[in-house]
Amino acid sequence: MAALYASSDLKQRNDGDVATHAKQRSVIGKESLKELKTRRATVTPFWWALGVLFKVRHHGSVIQVEYLYPLDSARMLSDCGG
Repeated sequence: MAALYASSDLKQRNDGDVATHAKQRSVIGKESLKELKTRRATVTPFWWALGVLFKVRHHGSVIQVEYLYPLDSARMLSDCGG
């Protein structure tokens, strides 16, 4: 499949497009560059995501009986041999 692609017209067109895009220069404003040059992490820490996940799952399983009943009823029926 790779050999077929290497000899195809599609590859020739793609190579031409890549070369054209590589030669173009884009102008980025000073404000955008300032925002892009961050010196610290801007992602949510994993411990925060885990805390939210546990809080939401625990809240759903304790408060909503409609959520908990199908899970426990299937487990109880399988334990009883039914």
